[in-house]
Amino acid sequence: MLDGIDLENTVVVITGDHGESLFDDGTIAHSSLLSEIQTRVPLVLSGPGIPEASTRSSPTDHSDLLPTLLARLGVGPESLENLPGRDLMREGTRLGEDFVPLVHAKARRGGHDRLALVSRRYAYSIRLDPTTGALRFLGKLRADGRPSRQPMTREDGDRAIRWFDRYLDDLVIR
Repeated sequence: MLDGIDLENTVVVITGDHGESLFDDGTIAHSSLLSEIQTRVPLVLSGPGIPEASTRSSPTDHSDLLPTLLARLGVGPESLENLPGRDLMREGTRLGEDFVPLVHAKARRGGHDRLALVSRRYAYSIRLDPTTGALRFLGKLRADGRPSRQPMTREDGDRAIRWFDRYLDDLVIR
């Protein structure tokens, strides 16, 4: 497929919208756990302005694609400041702890959507109350994406709230 593309002048992006479990984590399908199998998706970029064979071990978000691609097209950093996400080719992160928000599957009981904040070091389960706008911290998640039954500490909650504050500030159009 790539043989007919001018790779000197074309950025190629390969990604997906979610992982898929084939009993790797004890389940089949997706949206049932926040396991590595169901949440990790490929993100491969190739083309001009993208260093060959570079890797990133921290989580990324699909919102990072737009600023990354626009920067490769020559759009300056000052023009990218008002976009959600970040240019993945630039060093550092605007958000301190490198969390990525993930939406849980719709809860079967109560119908509440849940959110997970996942980074290399932390995984928290959170419920957003749409009527009050309040966050309810449900606890920490294990590496397999299942609840750990370990409550979040005050420090965990403060870390998550600081990240949300910065994340929401970045989403505000200036």
